[in-house]
Amino acid sequence: MTVVAVVDDHLLLAQMVARGLDGEGITAHVIDVDHPIVEQLQELCPAVAVLDLQLGDHRPQGTDLVAPLHELGATVLMLTGVNNDVELAKCLAAGADGVIQKTESIDLVVEQVKQAIDDRATDPASNEHRTELLPGRSDRAAYDQLLTSHQRQAATAAARFSSLTKREQQVLGGLMGGQSPAAIADGGYVSIATVRSQIKSLMRKLEVHTQLEAVAAAHNAGWQPVDG
Repeated sequence: MTVVAVVDDHLLLAQMVARGLDGEGITAHVIDVDHPIVEQLQELCPAVAVLDLQLGDHRPQGTDLVAPLHELGATVLMLTGVNNDVELAKCLAAGADGVIQKTESIDLVVEQVKQAIDDRATDPASNEHRTELLPGRSDRAAYDQLLTSHQRQAATAAARFSSLTKREQQVLGGLMGGQSPAAIADGGYVSIATVRSQIKSLMRKLEVHTQLEAVAAAHNAGWQPVDG
């Protein structure tokens, strides 16, 4: 008997997918994401897993579960609301066998699962069921190149932020919090001229031209201001 695991923190969506599969005669189990997920998967040992990319805070993420599922011999179809080339490339790098957008119909999700099951029956070692993850990008090398480029950019950004002095980091944190240069100066017991000089210095190091661009760069890099 072929068993499918559905792992999603949106219970209603998970139940809808499971019901759709049950309607096609496929046994589907909804995994309780608020209890140890890997243990449930090991007990179930599914042939196919429909796996949410983002399972919420304080839980393993979808990409963390691909390897344990592959160890169980499962085909992994990532279900995601993210429509971002880099994030989808990360799914492929993690080993996902396919990606399905949450904006697609339940019927399409069911069809993708049925296709994966059929491919396993034809050739269990085959990766023919791998769906095209990025629209217009069918070459695996393109995925790898995209992810490598993103990682290089992230490393460059991290180096720029690490070059900031502690005071420049504090000033940038103030800007991120919506403070004006005058408010930052008052809080640091320094002159506004000093703060403006620090802002110019941090913008030069981050290679941006405005305070708004500096704040945006910090948010995009996931940078967090220092305390104190």
